[in-house]
Amino acid sequence: MKLTNMILTKFTTKIVSFFVGSINGLNNLKFIGPRIIIANHSSYMDHFVILYLLKKQNPKQSVYFLTKKEAFEKPFSRWWHVSLNSIPVDRGKNALSSMMTLKDKLIHENAVVVVYPEGTRTPTGNMYFGKSGAESLAYATGVQIIPIGMHGNFDVLPKFTKLPKMKKINVNIGTDITINKSARKDITNISVSHIRLLSELSHEQLEAKPIDLINVKKEMLKSMVKNNQKALRNYPSANHTPTEYHNRVLYTGRIILSRFEISIEDRNLILLEIGRAYGRLAYISGVKTLKGRYYMMKTTNVLKHAEKNAEWYYIKGHQLLFLGQKEKYLNYLIKANKMESNNNQYMLALAKAKIGNSDFGSARTTLLSVLKKNSISQLDARRHYEAIVMLMRMDSQFYPNQEAMKSE
Repeated sequence: MKLTNMILTKFTTKIVSFFVGSINGLNNLKFIGPRIIIANHSSYMDHFVILYLLKKQNPKQSVYFLTKKEAFEKPFSRWWHVSLNSIPVDRGKNALSSMMTLKDKLIHENAVVVVYPEGTRTPTGNMYFGKSGAESLAYATGVQIIPIGMHGNFDVLPKFTKLPKMKKINVNIGTDITINKSARKDITNISVSHIRLLSELSHEQLEAKPIDLINVKKEMLKSMVKNNQKALRNYPSANHTPTEYHNRVLYTGRIILSRFEISIEDRNLILLEIGRAYGRLAYISGVKTLKGRYYMMKTTNVLKHAEKNAEWYYIKGHQLLFLGQKEKYLNYLIKANKMESNNNQYMLALAKAKIGNSDFGSARTTLLSVLKKNSISQLDARRHYEAIVMLMRMDSQFYPNQEAMKSE
């Protein structure tokens, strides 16, 4: 078995080396004695990235991975995981037996054990709060913890995907963490702080909920909407590029449609978000490029199967705008606003469409209507400011005070 482990380790780490990009803090893995590694978990490649990093610094040290027991049910999968020093754990029941095995490896073999606090691969790419097994193990053995944050592994090989994308995984490795013997009653809080640390190291968003309590389908649906929004806003502090966010939407949509029972309403939402993502990818790629044309074709095909509600006309209208069809863009935005009036998003887009068609007077009226509405959310406030900027660009004499708006 040791020979098999050596062969598989060399084989898998050689392959994964092509996917590893920047590594910060690699010297933190140059140690003597046992260690507990904690890391974010979003891909089947996580094992091999960590194994590659550890063997790069400590080639002779044994490494063990805590792995879900389901991975040991089929003969080949069982052989594979056993050969790579995986230790089965029943995530739904008491994991005491598995933790005792890890404790034995730490104390008697001076080995490295790898524990993913979340306990399962993330369904969205974001991080979630998990369990405190690693901290309890460190408290019981006195072995130090090393946190590793991996960025981009979800985008290379997410759950239910067989072939990896040729993208780089960047890694940030933290320094040793010691759990003091006086911290027995504070293990849970320490675990929470470590999850926050992993979120910072991995540059992945942390959701304020335990992963074992989420409704996976609803969480994935919500992430589709949020990721398209993040891509559109493209804040300087964003963890990913717009293209990466849109590709996450496409992946998530495919998985929900193929693996979950969904309502007609949810199906329509998924199709619209996929259509939106394809349309934005076409715009980013350039609509006249081969890739851009492909994405435009996908946008059209997806929208054919979606219900023609206000959001459909909004998305379809923007597809036409990307293609330079300004009049059709205006017509579609008019339809969207008729179907759902008093929607700031649609009203702003309608004003832009009117300006694009040189209908400045009507655009002014639409923008002033936006300003007369109460600002309920931060998003509403941002759209108010957008309306003000558009008005000031159209009219150098416009001054954005409330009295002026009321008197218009």
